[in-house]
Amino acid sequence: MLKRLSFLFIFYFLFSYQAIALDNLQFSFRTGLVNGSYSNPLQEGDEEAQGNVSSDLENGGFSVVPSMDFELELFEHSRKSYLARTIIAMDLSSGKMNYNYLGVGFRNYIRGIGIPRIFVGKDQYIKTIPKRKMYYGYDLGLSRVSVVSFGSVLSAVSTGIDFGGHFGYTQQMGTNWGFNAQTGLSYAYGISNVSASGINIKMLFGISYSL
Repeated sequence: MLKRLSFLFIFYFLFSYQAIALDNLQFSFRTGLVNGSYSNPLQEGDEEAQGNVSSDLENGGFSVVPSMDFELELFEHSRKSYLARTIIAMDLSSGKMNYNYLGVGFRNYIRGIGIPRIFVGKDQYIKTIPKRKMYYGYDLGLSRVSVVSFGSVLSAVSTGIDFGGHFGYTQQMGTNWGFNAQTGLSYAYGISNVSASGINIKMLFGISYSL
């Protein structure tokens, strides 16, 4: 189900506009902390009754460092963009996927323009490059959280509708790239048979690159 919806998200993002110019695109990669606080789907005594069944949320959630965040922005104009992003929070020591997310959203830049712009005159042109960028935005998508383990190999996941907001800052270092820091908060509402609902905190750092 998540894979099918991912194709729909990508289709929507890429073909919502009649034409997409490459100079309207910006890529970002971030890494850092994803912390989730979720309700435990197993009742007290379930683990003993079912043998090798254990809750991955027994301690109230998860905390994964490093997590990875990949993002693509499409700018409507210099201060507003639409985005598609995916977040992967995998415990490298165990190989368990604690949390992954795929969604779309929008962003408004409140300080500095979001992407370099060229203004062309009759005999000359001016290229505007922001030194600092500050923004906020919202995104909506689907997330999956590992909630129950069956032994050391199998696990059950909760699929949820994940909605949240974020705030970020970029320090421009070159013509097309800069260092980026972003923090966000989202709420995931479980909709699958084995479901858990909870809050996710994301503190991420990385690089943004404009085409």
